[in-house]
Amino acid sequence: MRVHLAIAVAVAAAGLGSCGHSSSSPSPTPSQVLVALGISGASTVAPNATTQMSVTGTYADGSTKDVTTGATWRSSDNTLLTISGTGLASGVRSGDVTVTATVSGRQSAMAILVVPAGTYRLTGQVLESGAPVGTATVQVTAGTGTGLTTFTDFSGNYRLYGVAGEIQLAARKDGYVTTTQAATVSANGVLNISVTPITPEANLAGTYALTIAADPSCPTTGAGALPDVARARHYSATIMQVQSPLLSVALSGATFLVTAGAGNGFSGRVAPDGITFLLNGYGFYYYYYPDLVEVLSPSSVYEAEGSVSVVRSGADLLGTLNGTIRVEAKVFGKASASCTSAQHSMRFTNQAASPARAKIRR
Repeated sequence: MRVHLAIAVAVAAAGLGSCGHSSSSPSPTPSQVLVALGISGASTVAPNATTQMSVTGTYADGSTKDVTTGATWRSSDNTLLTISGTGLASGVRSGDVTVTATVSGRQSAMAILVVPAGTYRLTGQVLESGAPVGTATVQVTAGTGTGLTTFTDFSGNYRLYGVAGEIQLAARKDGYVTTTQAATVSANGVLNISVTPITPEANLAGTYALTIAADPSCPTTGAGALPDVARARHYSATIMQVQSPLLSVALSGATFLVTAGAGNGFSGRVAPDGITFLLNGYGFYYYYYPDLVEVLSPSSVYEAEGSVSVVRSGADLLGTLNGTIRVEAKVFGKASASCTSAQHSMRFTNQAASPARAKIRR
């Protein structure tokens, strides 16, 4: 009995001790619920300089409050700009960066440009007849920012930080005439630069017999091995080149599964450094469909995807496909056989003396 009584008393005491003293925080009233955040502050900061950022919270009742010191601050790139726990931003080196403030699960972001004081950002593209030129060098050769150098990306885009006033740019790439262009920069701006090839590009327009052959080293037996029917496929290919240097290839001579305009053709480009084609595959996240999908049977299709480097051999084109050949069910992504290699082959055998005249497929 003493033991039971002691336990009962202890339990009762524990209950009395906790009564009315819950350790959990009270839920906020509706008027205290944070519904939005907004960052304010300078949108430009110089390297080795600082600027104070602030963030304001908006609540359900419409009231606002400065929540700068209670926010969690983050910089998207600490090599360009750092930001302290109190929102003090410090420029490190030139570039574009985003700062983010988080309070009670809510976020707000703001872009900041880091450039030397009194200078600006200049962006643009290097283009050949409207088509982007990648890996070109863009350099400031005169004016504020002289010596600044950058390179274009795959889409021909360049960015220069720290230019101002009267400047001169030079765009260079092997096989192209060096182009110089003057500009007056008084704000962040955009300037595209047009370049031309030293030697006029060949006109490849025409009708070809296209053969796509799998790398001979692709397995012939075992699970996932390509069947004989997929080891070589033959099509009629019409190459169109109305807007040089862009190419478009329309396929015929087989039954294709065309979805959203894709499935029976692909694109390419002729440039001073070579001829390339690109066969896009299925994009699950971005909802695009393969460029080449041939129906092999009521339940299966053939696909080829990857990049193709091509050289001319007389009137013909010989290429190497770096990518994947597969056979799959008509539901994309259900591959039953595939082979990925950098040594698949593509051969375009010229079938006509006169060039095809058609519009580029968009």
